[in-house]
Amino acid sequence: MPNAVVSPPSDPHERELKFDVAREDLASLADRLADTPGAVRRARTAKLLSVYFDTPHRALAAAGVTLRVRREGRWRVQTLKQGEVGAGMSDRLERERRVYADVPVLDAEDAALVETVVGRGVTIEELEPVVTTRVRRTVFDVSRDDAAIEVALDDANVQAGGGVAAFAELELELKRGEPAALFALARDLADHAPLRLATLSKSARGIRLAAGEPLGAVSAGASPVRPDMDVATSAVAVLAECVRQFRGNEDALLAGGDDKAVHQARVGLRRLRSALKIFRPALSDARLPVVAGEIKWLAHALGAARDLDVFAEGALADAGRHVDVGPLADEVEASRREAYAAALDALRSPRARGALFDLAEWMAIGEWRTAPKTEAVRKTPIETFAAEVLSARFAKFEKKAKGLVRLTPEKRHDARIEAKALRYAVGFFAPLYQRDAAVRRRFERFDRRLKKLLDALGTLNDIATSGPLALRIGHDAVKRGEAALGLAAGVIAGSTGGRAQAPLAKADRRLRKLRDTKIFWK
Repeated sequence: MPNAVVSPPSDPHERELKFDVAREDLASLADRLADTPGAVRRARTAKLLSVYFDTPHRALAAAGVTLRVRREGRWRVQTLKQGEVGAGMSDRLERERRVYADVPVLDAEDAALVETVVGRGVTIEELEPVVTTRVRRTVFDVSRDDAAIEVALDDANVQAGGGVAAFAELELELKRGEPAALFALARDLADHAPLRLATLSKSARGIRLAAGEPLGAVSAGASPVRPDMDVATSAVAVLAECVRQFRGNEDALLAGGDDKAVHQARVGLRRLRSALKIFRPALSDARLPVVAGEIKWLAHALGAARDLDVFAEGALADAGRHVDVGPLADEVEASRREAYAAALDALRSPRARGALFDLAEWMAIGEWRTAPKTEAVRKTPIETFAAEVLSARFAKFEKKAKGLVRLTPEKRHDARIEAKALRYAVGFFAPLYQRDAAVRRRFERFDRRLKKLLDALGTLNDIATSGPLALRIGHDAVKRGEAALGLAAGVIAGSTGGRAQAPLAKADRRLRKLRDTKIFWK
Protein backbone atom coordinates (compact mmCIF):
# COMPACT_ATOMS: atom_id res chain seq x y z
CA MET A 1 0.00 0.00 0.00
CA PRO A 2 1.42 3.41 -0.89
CA ASN A 3 2.10 5.83 1.92
CA ALA A 4 -0.83 8.03 0.93
CA VAL A 5 -2.22 10.84 2.98
CA VAL A 6 -5.41 9.69 4.67
CA SER A 7 -6.56 12.97 6.24
CA PRO A 8 -6.35 16.62 5.28
CA PRO A 9 -4.07 19.08 7.07
CA SER A 10 -5.36 20.24 10.44
CA ASP A 11 -5.32 23.79 11.87
CA PRO A 12 -2.18 25.31 10.32
CA HIS A 13 -0.85 27.08 13.44
CA GLU A 14 0.38 25.81 16.78
CA ARG A 15 0.36 28.31 19.64
CA GLU A 16 1.98 27.02 22.78
CA LEU A 17 4.06 27.74 25.85
CA LYS A 18 6.78 25.26 26.66
CA PHE A 19 8.77 24.86 29.87
CA ASP A 20 11.63 22.67 31.02
CA VAL A 21 10.80 20.96 34.30
CA ALA A 22 12.44 18.42 36.58
CA ARG A 23 11.19 14.88 36.07
CA GLU A 24 10.50 14.59 39.81
CA ASP A 25 8.07 17.52 39.55
CA LEU A 26 5.80 15.90 36.95
CA ALA A 27 3.67 14.18 39.60
CA SER A 28 3.03 17.37 41.60
CA LEU A 29 2.16 19.23 38.40
CA ALA A 30 -0.29 16.47 37.48
CA ASP A 31 -1.89 16.70 40.92
CA ARG A 32 -2.27 20.45 40.55
CA LEU A 33 -3.77 20.12 37.09
CA ALA A 34 -6.27 17.56 38.36
CA ASP A 35 -7.47 20.16 40.88
CA THR A 36 -7.40 23.11 38.47
CA PRO A 37 -10.81 24.71 37.86
CA GLY A 38 -11.98 23.88 34.38
CA ALA A 39 -9.75 20.82 34.01
CA VAL A 40 -10.98 17.42 32.96
CA ARG A 41 -10.53 15.32 36.07
CA ARG A 42 -9.32 12.20 34.28
CA ALA A 43 -6.14 12.76 32.31
CA ARG A 44 -5.29 10.96 29.09
CA THR A 45 -2.01 9.07 28.97
CA ALA A 46 -0.18 7.82 25.93
CA LYS A 47 3.18 6.44 24.88
CA LEU A 48 4.48 8.26 21.83
CA LEU A 49 7.27 7.12 19.53
CA SER A 50 8.44 9.85 17.14
CA VAL A 51 11.04 9.75 14.40
CA TYR A 52 12.40 13.02 13.01
CA PHE A 53 13.72 13.23 9.46
CA ASP A 54 16.25 15.51 7.81
CA THR A 55 18.79 15.59 5.01
CA PRO A 56 22.35 14.33 5.62
CA HIS A 57 23.49 17.96 5.97
CA ARG A 58 20.55 18.88 8.24
CA ALA A 59 19.06 21.36 5.80
CA LEU A 60 15.65 21.26 7.49
CA ALA A 61 17.01 21.94 10.98
CA ALA A 62 19.13 24.81 9.69
CA ALA A 63 16.01 26.41 8.21
CA GLY A 64 13.88 25.91 11.33
CA VAL A 65 11.79 23.12 9.78
CA THR A 66 10.77 19.98 11.67
CA LEU A 67 9.43 16.87 9.94
CA ARG A 68 8.40 13.90 12.04
CA VAL A 69 6.28 10.76 11.92
CA ARG A 70 4.76 9.80 15.26
CA ARG A 71 3.10 6.59 16.31
CA GLU A 72 0.05 7.25 18.44
CA GLY A 73 -1.41 3.86 19.28
CA ARG A 74 -2.29 2.23 15.95
CA TRP A 75 -2.14 5.52 14.08
CA ARG A 76 0.80 7.24 12.45
CA VAL A 77 0.70 11.03 12.27
CA GLN A 78 3.05 13.13 10.17
CA THR A 79 3.77 16.71 11.33
CA LEU A 80 5.60 19.40 9.42
CA LYS A 81 6.44 22.51 11.48
CA GLN A 82 8.08 25.72 10.39
CA GLY A 83 9.62 28.10 12.94
CA GLU A 84 11.82 27.83 16.01
CA VAL A 85 10.63 27.23 19.54
CA GLY A 86 10.31 30.76 20.85
CA ALA A 87 11.50 32.12 24.17
CA GLY A 88 7.99 32.12 25.51
CA MET A 89 4.91 31.62 23.37
CA SER A 90 5.56 29.98 20.02
CA ASP A 91 3.30 30.54 17.06
CA ARG A 92 4.49 28.07 14.44
CA LEU A 93 3.08 26.91 11.15
CA GLU A 94 2.00 23.30 11.55
CA ARG A 95 0.72 20.86 8.94
CA GLU A 96 -0.48 17.57 10.40
CA ARG A 97 -1.93 14.52 8.71
CA ARG A 98 -2.27 10.77 9.14
CA VAL A 99 -0.09 8.51 7.04
CA TYR A 100 0.11 4.77 6.53
CA ALA A 101 3.82 4.08 7.01
CA ASP A 102 6.71 5.09 9.26
CA VAL A 103 8.22 7.31 6.57
CA PRO A 104 7.06 10.81 5.60
CA VAL A 105 5.33 12.04 2.48
CA LEU A 106 5.56 15.47 0.92
CA ASP A 107 2.61 16.59 -1.15
CA ALA A 108 2.86 19.60 -3.45
CA GLU A 109 1.97 22.05 -0.64
CA ASP A 110 4.48 20.57 1.79
CA ALA A 111 7.19 20.49 -0.86
CA ALA A 112 6.54 24.12 -1.77
CA LEU A 113 6.76 25.21 1.86
CA VAL A 114 10.03 23.35 2.38
CA GLU A 115 11.51 24.78 -0.82
CA THR A 116 10.56 28.33 0.20
CA VAL A 117 12.05 28.06 3.68
CA VAL A 118 15.10 25.92 2.91
CA GLY A 119 15.93 27.70 -0.32
CA ARG A 120 15.85 24.59 -2.47
CA GLY A 121 13.70 21.60 -3.11
CA VAL A 122 14.02 18.56 -0.84
CA THR A 123 13.03 15.10 -2.04
CA ILE A 124 11.83 12.15 0.01
CA GLU A 125 14.86 10.18 -1.17
CA GLU A 126 17.17 12.67 0.57
CA LEU A 127 15.53 12.30 3.94
CA GLU A 128 16.87 10.04 6.65
CA PRO A 129 15.83 9.37 10.27
CA VAL A 130 18.06 11.46 12.55
CA VAL A 131 16.33 11.65 15.94
CA THR A 132 14.00 9.32 17.85
CA THR A 133 12.02 10.32 20.93
CA ARG A 134 10.05 8.16 23.31
CA VAL A 135 7.57 10.04 25.45
CA ARG A 136 5.16 9.09 28.18
CA ARG A 137 2.63 11.90 27.84
CA THR A 138 -0.08 12.83 30.31
CA VAL A 139 -2.65 15.25 28.88
CA PHE A 140 -5.18 17.45 30.66
CA ASP A 141 -7.82 19.49 28.88
CA VAL A 142 -8.50 22.80 30.62
CA SER A 143 -11.32 25.22 29.84
CA ARG A 144 -11.08 28.66 31.45
CA ASP A 145 -11.65 32.30 30.54
CA ASP A 146 -13.36 31.27 27.28
CA ALA A 147 -10.18 29.43 26.29
CA ALA A 148 -9.47 25.76 25.62
CA ILE A 149 -5.98 24.64 26.59
CA GLU A 150 -4.33 21.26 26.15
CA VAL A 151 -1.69 20.70 28.82
CA ALA A 152 0.87 17.96 28.24
CA LEU A 153 3.34 16.59 30.79
CA ASP A 154 6.12 14.77 28.94
CA ASP A 155 8.49 12.29 30.55
CA ALA A 156 10.80 11.76 27.62
CA ASN A 157 14.09 10.56 26.26
CA VAL A 158 15.78 11.38 23.01
CA GLN A 159 18.07 9.09 21.00
CA ALA A 160 20.43 10.33 18.31
CA GLY A 161 23.94 9.62 17.13
CA GLY A 162 24.32 6.71 19.52
CA GLY A 163 23.49 8.87 22.56
CA VAL A 164 20.48 8.96 24.86
CA ALA A 165 19.30 11.83 27.06
CA ALA A 166 16.30 12.03 29.40
CA PHE A 167 14.30 15.21 29.98
CA ALA A 168 10.87 16.44 31.01
CA GLU A 169 8.68 19.20 29.60
CA LEU A 170 5.43 20.99 30.28
CA GLU A 171 3.54 22.14 27.18
CA LEU A 172 0.45 24.34 27.15
CA GLU A 173 -1.18 24.54 23.72
CA LEU A 174 -3.93 27.03 23.02
CA LYS A 175 -6.73 25.30 21.16
CA ARG A 176 -9.20 28.19 21.41
CA GLY A 177 -9.22 31.65 22.94
CA GLU A 178 -6.70 34.32 23.84
CA PRO A 179 -3.02 33.76 24.74
CA ALA A 180 -3.48 35.50 28.10
CA ALA A 181 -5.17 32.31 29.31
CA LEU A 182 -1.98 30.32 28.64
CA PHE A 183 0.09 32.62 30.82
CA ALA A 184 -2.51 32.70 33.58
CA LEU A 185 -2.54 28.91 33.79
CA ALA A 186 1.26 28.73 33.59
CA ARG A 187 1.55 31.22 36.49
CA ASP A 188 -0.67 29.01 38.59
CA LEU A 189 1.45 25.95 37.82
CA ALA A 190 4.68 27.88 38.50
CA ASP A 191 3.55 28.22 42.12
CA HIS A 192 3.77 24.42 42.46
CA ALA A 193 7.01 23.60 40.62
CA PRO A 194 9.97 25.47 39.10
CA LEU A 195 9.24 26.21 35.43
CA ARG A 196 12.02 27.40 33.11
CA LEU A 197 11.29 28.69 29.62
CA ALA A 198 12.14 25.99 27.07
CA THR A 199 14.10 27.18 24.07
CA LEU A 200 14.84 23.84 22.38
CA SER A 201 12.40 21.60 20.53
CA LYS A 202 12.65 17.86 20.98
CA SER A 203 14.24 17.52 17.55
CA ALA A 204 16.77 20.26 18.35
CA ARG A 205 17.76 18.34 21.50
CA GLY A 206 18.39 15.34 19.32
CA ILE A 207 20.41 17.26 16.73
CA ARG A 208 22.68 18.58 19.49
CA LEU A 209 22.99 15.10 20.98
CA ALA A 210 23.90 13.60 17.62
CA ALA A 211 26.51 16.31 17.05
CA GLY A 212 28.09 15.43 20.38
CA GLU A 213 27.61 18.96 21.68
CA PRO A 214 28.20 18.98 25.44
CA LEU A 215 26.08 21.00 27.83
CA GLY A 216 28.47 23.95 27.84
CA ALA A 217 28.80 27.62 26.97
CA VAL A 218 26.41 28.80 24.26
CA SER A 219 27.47 31.68 22.03
CA ALA A 220 25.12 34.11 20.32
CA GLY A 221 23.25 32.63 17.38
CA ALA A 222 22.70 34.14 13.97
CA SER A 223 20.38 37.12 13.94
CA PRO A 224 16.80 36.13 13.02
CA VAL A 225 16.07 39.52 11.43
CA ARG A 226 14.98 39.41 7.76
CA PRO A 227 14.61 42.29 5.29
CA ASP A 228 10.86 41.69 4.91
CA MET A 229 10.15 42.20 8.63
CA ASP A 230 8.74 45.24 10.36
CA VAL A 231 10.17 46.61 13.60
CA ALA A 232 7.76 44.79 15.94
CA THR A 233 8.40 41.37 14.40
CA SER A 234 12.15 41.98 14.39
CA ALA A 235 12.13 43.06 18.03
CA VAL A 236 10.38 39.90 19.23
CA ALA A 237 12.67 37.68 17.14
CA VAL A 238 15.83 39.36 18.46
CA LEU A 239 14.66 39.27 22.08
CA ALA A 240 13.84 35.57 21.74
CA GLU A 241 17.29 34.82 20.33
CA CYS A 242 18.93 36.62 23.26
CA VAL A 243 16.84 34.64 25.73
CA ARG A 244 17.84 31.42 23.97
CA GLN A 245 21.51 32.26 24.49
CA PHE A 246 21.00 33.03 28.16
CA ARG A 247 18.87 29.94 28.82
CA GLY A 248 21.43 27.66 27.19
CA ASN A 249 24.14 29.01 29.47
CA GLU A 250 21.86 29.00 32.50
CA ASP A 251 21.27 25.27 31.97
CA ALA A 252 25.03 24.73 31.63
CA LEU A 253 25.71 26.63 34.86
CA LEU A 254 23.04 24.77 36.80
CA ALA A 255 24.60 21.53 35.57
CA GLY A 256 28.01 22.59 36.89
CA GLY A 257 29.27 24.75 34.03
CA ASP A 258 32.49 26.76 34.10
CA ASP A 259 33.59 30.37 33.66
CA LYS A 260 32.85 30.28 29.92
CA ALA A 261 29.16 29.66 30.64
CA VAL A 262 29.14 32.56 33.11
CA HIS A 263 30.68 34.83 30.48
CA GLN A 264 28.24 33.80 27.75
CA ALA A 265 25.26 34.04 30.12
CA ARG A 266 26.25 37.62 30.85
CA VAL A 267 26.72 38.28 27.13
CA GLY A 268 23.21 36.96 26.50
CA LEU A 269 21.78 39.25 29.16
CA ARG A 270 23.77 42.26 27.90
CA ARG A 271 22.50 41.62 24.38
CA LEU A 272 18.98 41.31 25.77
CA ARG A 273 19.25 44.62 27.65
CA SER A 274 20.73 46.28 24.58
CA ALA A 275 17.90 44.97 22.39
CA LEU A 276 15.31 46.36 24.80
CA LYS A 277 16.98 49.78 24.47
CA ILE A 278 17.42 49.61 20.69
CA PHE A 279 13.77 48.67 20.11
CA ARG A 280 12.39 50.88 22.89
CA PRO A 281 10.67 53.27 20.42
CA ALA A 282 8.45 50.33 19.39
CA LEU A 283 8.23 48.55 22.76
CA SER A 284 7.51 51.44 25.10
CA ASP A 285 4.73 50.85 27.62
CA ALA A 286 4.25 50.92 31.39
CA ARG A 287 5.73 47.43 31.86
CA LEU A 288 8.95 47.92 29.93
CA PRO A 289 10.92 49.58 32.78
CA VAL A 290 9.85 46.81 35.18
CA VAL A 291 10.80 44.01 32.79
CA ALA A 292 14.12 45.69 31.93
CA GLY A 293 14.86 46.25 35.61
CA GLU A 294 14.51 42.56 36.43
CA ILE A 295 16.83 41.59 33.57
CA LYS A 296 19.35 44.13 34.91
CA TRP A 297 19.10 42.51 38.36
CA LEU A 298 19.72 39.09 36.83
CA ALA A 299 22.81 40.34 34.97
CA HIS A 300 24.14 41.94 38.15
CA ALA A 301 23.71 38.63 40.01
CA LEU A 302 26.34 37.07 37.72
CA GLY A 303 28.71 40.05 37.81
CA ALA A 304 30.90 39.22 40.81
CA ALA A 305 31.69 35.72 39.54
CA ARG A 306 32.73 37.01 36.13
CA ASP A 307 34.81 39.86 37.60
CA LEU A 308 36.79 37.43 39.73
CA ASP A 309 37.32 35.10 36.75
CA VAL A 310 38.80 37.99 34.77
CA PHE A 311 40.95 39.08 37.72
CA ALA A 312 42.34 35.58 38.23
CA GLU A 313 43.14 35.04 34.55
CA GLY A 314 44.58 38.52 33.98
CA ALA A 315 45.98 40.73 36.71
CA LEU A 316 46.69 37.91 39.16
CA ALA A 317 48.52 35.82 36.57
CA ASP A 318 50.59 38.84 35.47
CA ALA A 319 51.54 39.72 39.06
CA GLY A 320 52.73 36.15 39.61
CA ARG A 321 55.80 36.93 37.48
CA HIS A 322 56.97 39.54 40.00
CA VAL A 323 55.76 38.53 43.43
CA ASP A 324 54.49 35.46 45.28
CA VAL A 325 50.74 35.44 44.68
CA GLY A 326 50.04 32.06 46.24
CA PRO A 327 48.14 33.37 49.30
CA LEU A 328 46.31 35.92 47.15
CA ALA A 329 45.38 33.24 44.62
CA ASP A 330 43.90 31.17 47.44
CA GLU A 331 41.91 34.18 48.62
CA VAL A 332 40.64 34.89 45.10
CA GLU A 333 39.66 31.25 44.61
CA ALA A 334 37.69 31.28 47.85
CA SER A 335 35.95 34.47 46.74
CA ARG A 336 35.21 32.90 43.35
CA ARG A 337 33.56 29.92 45.00
CA GLU A 338 31.40 32.22 47.09
CA ALA A 339 30.50 34.32 44.03
CA TYR A 340 29.58 31.25 41.98
CA ALA A 341 27.44 29.92 44.83
CA ALA A 342 25.64 33.27 45.04
CA ALA A 343 25.13 33.30 41.27
CA LEU A 344 23.66 29.79 41.32
CA ASP A 345 21.39 30.74 44.21
CA ALA A 346 20.14 33.66 42.14
CA LEU A 347 19.52 31.48 39.08
CA ARG A 348 17.60 28.96 41.18
CA SER A 349 15.45 31.65 42.75
CA PRO A 350 11.79 32.28 41.92
CA ARG A 351 12.79 35.86 41.07
CA ALA A 352 15.09 34.71 38.25
CA ARG A 353 12.45 32.41 36.78
CA GLY A 354 9.88 35.15 37.20
CA ALA A 355 12.06 37.67 35.37
CA LEU A 356 12.09 35.53 32.22
CA PHE A 357 8.44 34.53 32.57
CA ASP A 358 7.42 38.20 32.86
CA LEU A 359 9.55 39.02 29.83
CA ALA A 360 7.96 36.24 27.77
CA GLU A 361 4.45 37.27 28.78
CA TRP A 362 5.14 40.93 28.01
CA MET A 363 6.65 40.01 24.63
CA ALA A 364 3.56 38.00 23.72
CA ILE A 365 0.66 40.05 25.08
CA GLY A 366 2.10 43.31 26.45
CA GLU A 367 0.29 46.61 25.95
CA TRP A 368 3.09 47.74 23.62
CA ARG A 369 1.61 45.53 20.90
CA THR A 370 -1.50 47.72 20.58
CA ALA A 371 -0.31 51.09 21.92
CA PRO A 372 -1.45 53.84 19.51
CA LYS A 373 1.56 56.08 20.23
CA THR A 374 4.07 53.48 18.95
CA GLU A 375 2.01 52.00 16.11
CA ALA A 376 3.87 53.87 13.37
CA VAL A 377 7.25 52.71 14.67
CA ARG A 378 6.10 49.11 15.09
CA LYS A 379 5.01 48.97 11.46
CA THR A 380 8.14 50.67 10.09
CA PRO A 381 10.20 48.46 7.73
CA ILE A 382 13.17 47.14 9.66
CA GLU A 383 15.72 48.37 7.10
CA THR A 384 14.59 51.98 7.62
CA PHE A 385 14.69 51.61 11.40
CA ALA A 386 18.08 49.86 11.36
CA ALA A 387 19.77 52.68 9.45
CA GLU A 388 18.40 55.23 11.92
CA VAL A 389 19.53 53.19 14.92
CA LEU A 390 23.03 52.57 13.57
CA SER A 391 23.53 56.25 12.75
CA ALA A 392 22.40 57.28 16.23
CA ARG A 393 24.49 54.63 17.98
CA PHE A 394 27.62 55.47 16.02
CA ALA A 395 27.21 59.18 16.73
CA LYS A 396 26.74 58.54 20.44
CA PHE A 397 29.80 56.29 20.54
CA GLU A 398 31.97 58.84 18.73
CA LYS A 399 30.94 61.51 21.21
CA LYS A 400 31.82 59.30 24.19
CA ALA A 401 35.14 58.21 22.65
CA LYS A 402 36.35 61.71 21.76
CA GLY A 403 39.85 62.30 23.16
CA LEU A 404 40.13 58.65 24.19
CA VAL A 405 43.75 58.80 25.43
CA ARG A 406 42.92 61.70 27.76
CA LEU A 407 39.79 60.15 29.24
CA THR A 408 39.63 58.86 32.81
CA PRO A 409 39.16 55.11 33.22
CA GLU A 410 35.52 55.79 34.10
CA LYS A 411 34.94 57.80 30.91
CA ARG A 412 36.73 55.15 28.83
CA HIS A 413 34.37 52.60 30.34
CA ASP A 414 31.44 54.73 29.20
CA ALA A 415 32.90 54.74 25.67
CA ARG A 416 33.30 50.97 25.83
CA ILE A 417 29.65 50.55 26.82
CA GLU A 418 28.60 52.58 23.78
CA ALA A 419 30.94 50.58 21.54
CA LYS A 420 29.34 47.36 22.80
CA ALA A 421 25.87 48.73 22.20
CA LEU A 422 26.91 49.66 18.66
CA ARG A 423 28.31 46.19 17.99
CA TYR A 424 25.19 44.49 19.32
CA ALA A 425 23.11 46.64 16.97
CA VAL A 426 25.44 45.75 14.08
CA GLY A 427 24.95 42.07 14.91
CA PHE A 428 21.19 42.28 15.24
CA PHE A 429 20.84 43.99 11.85
CA ALA A 430 23.57 42.01 10.05
CA PRO A 431 21.23 40.02 7.73
CA LEU A 432 20.01 43.28 6.19
CA TYR A 433 23.43 44.01 4.73
CA GLN A 434 24.38 40.72 3.10
CA ARG A 435 22.59 40.85 -0.27
CA ASP A 436 24.84 43.31 -2.09
CA ALA A 437 28.51 42.24 -2.35
CA ALA A 438 29.92 45.75 -1.93
CA VAL A 439 27.71 46.50 1.07
CA ARG A 440 28.60 43.14 2.59
CA ARG A 441 32.34 43.90 2.30
CA ARG A 442 31.85 47.29 3.99
CA PHE A 443 29.81 45.60 6.71
CA GLU A 444 32.50 42.99 7.34
CA ARG A 445 35.27 45.59 7.45
CA PHE A 446 33.37 47.81 9.88
CA ASP A 447 32.38 44.87 12.10
CA ARG A 448 35.93 43.51 12.16
CA ARG A 449 37.45 46.86 13.12
CA LEU A 450 34.80 47.51 15.75
CA LYS A 451 35.51 44.11 17.31
CA LYS A 452 39.24 44.82 17.45
CA LEU A 453 38.60 48.15 19.12
CA LEU A 454 36.34 46.46 21.66
CA ASP A 455 39.07 43.91 22.43
CA ALA A 456 41.48 46.75 23.26
CA LEU A 457 38.88 48.62 25.31
CA GLY A 458 38.07 45.40 27.13
CA THR A 459 41.71 44.94 28.11
CA LEU A 460 41.77 48.50 29.44
CA ASN A 461 38.62 47.89 31.45
CA ASP A 462 40.01 44.67 32.93
CA ILE A 463 43.12 46.57 34.05
CA ALA A 464 41.08 49.44 35.48
CA THR A 465 38.76 47.17 37.48
CA SER A 466 41.62 45.02 38.78
CA GLY A 467 42.98 47.91 40.87
CA PRO A 468 39.91 48.51 43.08
CA LEU A 469 39.32 44.77 43.40
CA ALA A 470 42.93 44.21 44.49
CA LEU A 471 42.70 47.08 46.98
CA ARG A 472 39.56 45.62 48.51
CA ILE A 473 41.15 42.18 48.88
CA GLY A 474 44.39 43.70 50.19
CA HIS A 475 42.59 45.89 52.71
CA ASP A 476 40.71 42.90 54.09
CA ALA A 477 43.96 40.91 54.23
CA VAL A 478 45.88 43.60 56.14
CA LYS A 479 43.05 43.85 58.64
CA ARG A 480 43.49 40.13 59.24
CA GLY A 481 47.27 40.52 59.58
CA GLU A 482 48.13 38.69 56.34
CA ALA A 483 50.99 40.89 55.12
CA ALA A 484 52.13 38.70 52.19
CA LEU A 485 48.65 38.64 50.72
CA GLY A 486 48.34 42.39 51.15
CA LEU A 487 51.70 42.95 49.41
CA ALA A 488 50.64 40.98 46.31
CA ALA A 489 47.36 42.87 46.17
CA GLY A 490 49.25 46.15 46.48
CA VAL A 491 51.53 45.25 43.56
CA ILE A 492 48.49 44.68 41.34
CA ALA A 493 46.75 47.87 42.48
CA GLY A 494 49.88 49.94 41.96
CA SER A 495 50.63 48.62 38.49
CA THR A 496 47.39 49.48 36.73
CA GLY A 497 48.68 52.74 35.25
CA GLY A 498 51.75 51.17 33.70
CA ARG A 499 49.88 48.16 32.39
CA ALA A 500 47.32 50.41 30.68
CA GLN A 501 49.77 52.37 28.49
CA ALA A 502 50.24 49.86 25.65
CA PRO A 503 46.55 48.82 25.40
CA LEU A 504 45.52 52.49 25.45
CA ALA A 505 47.81 53.29 22.52
CA LYS A 506 46.43 50.25 20.67
CA ALA A 507 42.84 51.31 21.37
CA ASP A 508 43.56 54.80 20.06
CA ARG A 509 45.01 53.41 16.80
CA ARG A 510 42.03 51.11 16.34
CA LEU A 511 39.61 53.93 17.04
CA ARG A 512 41.21 56.02 14.28
CA LYS A 513 40.93 53.07 11.90
CA LEU A 514 37.26 52.64 12.69
CA ARG A 515 36.59 56.33 12.12
CA ASP A 516 38.28 56.03 8.73
CA THR A 517 36.05 53.09 7.79
CA LYS A 518 33.20 53.75 5.39
CA ILE A 519 29.88 53.03 7.07
CA PHE A 520 27.75 50.32 5.49
CA TRP A 521 24.20 51.40 6.31
CA LYS A 522 23.89 54.42 4.04
